Amino acid sequence: MSQRRFPHHSIIQINTNTTENLFDWFQAYPINIQNQNQVQFSTSFSLQVLDFIKPFLQNFYPGRIQKNETTNQQNTKNNFNELLNNMTLQKPQFLTEFIYQNTPNIQLTNISHNYLLLTLRDILSNFITVLFTKLNYKKIFHSHYFLPPHSISKCFQIAIILPVYIFFLHNKYKTINYTKFSEDLDLKPIQMTLHFSTIFNDTNSLSIKIKNDTKYNIYITFDISTKNFLKTFYIPSFKTYRTPFDKWFPKFFNSYQKQFTHINEQKVYNFIKYQIITFLTIELKKLLPISYSFPKINSLQERTTASIKASLHHIYTCTNDECNILPQNTPHTFHNLTSFYFQNSFKFSPIFSNYIYPNLDFSIFKQHQSSAATFTKPFPFKTLKQFAQIAEQQFIQLNSISTNSKRESFFYYTYIKYYLNLAAKNDNINNSNLKNTLQKTFTKTTDPHTFAQIMAYFDIIQFSNTPISELQFKYY
Repeated sequence: MSQRRFPHHSIIQINTNTTENLFDWFQAYPINIQNQNQVQFSTSFSLQVLDFIKPFLQNFYPGRIQKNETTNQQNTKNNFNELLNNMTLQKPQFLTEFIYQNTPNIQLTNISHNYLLLTLRDILSNFITVLFTKLNYKKIFHSHYFLPPHSISKCFQIAIILPVYIFFLHNKYKTINYTKFSEDLDLKPIQMTLHFSTIFNDTNSLSIKIKNDTKYNIYITFDISTKNFLKTFYIPSFKTYRTPFDKWFPKFFNSYQKQFTHINEQKVYNFIKYQIITFLTIELKKLLPISYSFPKINSLQERTTASIKASLHHIYTCTNDECNILPQNTPHTFHNLTSFYFQNSFKFSPIFSNYIYPNLDFSIFKQHQSSAATFTKPFPFKTLKQFAQIAEQQFIQLNSISTNSKRESFFYYTYIKYYLNLAAKNDNINNSNLKNTLQKTFTKTTDPHTFAQIMAYFDIIQFSNTPISELQFKYY
């Protein structure tokens, strides 16, 4: 911005148009070593004064025409006398309290406007003098005392008017080097600061509390269920906290954006969201055991859950770039790791190892048998269910125990898996690629049952954790 665009020069005498003779404020009023750490006002009175004058100064330009000239009235221009008068008319609380403290017997109705004006003039003179001679005024201008809730341009306008007002009070006539003052002051918006805290509990609750202060400190408190996390090792998605966050954010952003000329609301939203997710992830990982061992497993569902937990534990804790737990060139994805742990879980925790199992006869599904497995006919859910029920009854008789629906599901799932594998073998299906298999099959048939069974087959052998009920639903 050029010197010419700052209008205070129109009421302050200028001896020359060259920038060399413009008043260098920071050179004339340097921040000395003694003032380096003086960045706070000593009393709340000073803060009251600053908060009071900022709204008056943010749009005050000395010499700017207020009203256009008419036939009966000349132009009205902004001037400090009028500014001081307008401030006095507000009768701020700090001003009347100051007068009462120093003149105890005086009544408000007896205080003349002129007395109020002269008192306010002295207060402002002392305040501005102390600011520029006793304090680190540059840091104060960069602090929360000065910046919020105005934009940087408005804050700079306030900052430049204060030294000009000094000249007015002392009847001095100097033109401050506007450009140099702007460069030396180098005002920047106050950036938000996030503060996190965590409350761990043994209940099922999971919540977040979020608030901020006028300094744009954001305080985020998580109420985390240790019990829930250790049960699954799942880190909740941001959706869990979205409702309270979305309720808080608009009000915060409405205040925060006032500092900026241009600011992208979505980027601010995403930044805070990312910080929340990152902190939550770090906090939850602290709860993880050093190692994870497969527990005693009594059902397919428990085996699936344990495999998922083993996979998540590995993802969260493995820091070895050359980890070789999976076959070479196999990506360490959640899917691949879960499949690996599921397949190896039978070594770690065999199902019902203390019981006697019935012999399951899968030969009936072989080629040329009456119930030969094939993708060319509807899937025999009902038949396989009956086989599973028979196996469960045999298991009950062999072990003299009561029935268990989870165990029956295990037998059912076992029959389904064997049936699909034998169907693939009987129909010469290449199980390496679902897309190629479907394309090859399409040249032979368009029967929907065939395609549904092929997709179910790939779903099973690639281990998608799909329950049988959902598998049936998807199939139909």
